Amino acid sequence: MPKAKFLVEHREIDVKQGRSVREVAIDEGIDIDREFFRGFNCRGHGLCGACTVWLREESQGAASRTNLRERFHGMGDGRRLACQAHIHGNVEVTTVAGGDDRTRTDRIIDP
Repeated sequence: MPKAKFLVEHREIDVKQGRSVREVAIDEGIDIDREFFRGFNCRGHGLCGACTVWLREESQGAASRTNLRERFHGMGDGRRLACQAHIHGNVEVTTVAGGDDRTRTDRIIDP
C-alpha cells in the first residue's frame, strides 16, 4: 500500500492507490486550501489553484502525471494541485504553511 508523508503536519498515511492528495488530506483532517476567503474554492475540480502543494515522488510514476489544468496554473518542478495529483506509490507532500487551523484534529508530535 502506498504511503503519503505530509511533512509540515508530521504525518505518514497509508493510502489506497489512485486517491488524490486532496482526498487523503481531507480524510486526515489536514487543511490544504490556503485561500484568503476560506471555503470559497472549486471543491477539487482543478480550477482555482488554492490546493497547491509540493509533491516529491520516491520513485518514477508514484504520482499521476501533470495534467492540462495543472499546466494552466503554471505547476511544475514538484508543484502540483492536490485535487489533480493522484497517488500510485510513496510520495512526500509539503503543504503551504500558514493558516490558524492547520489541522482540524489533534496530532501527536513525537521527537
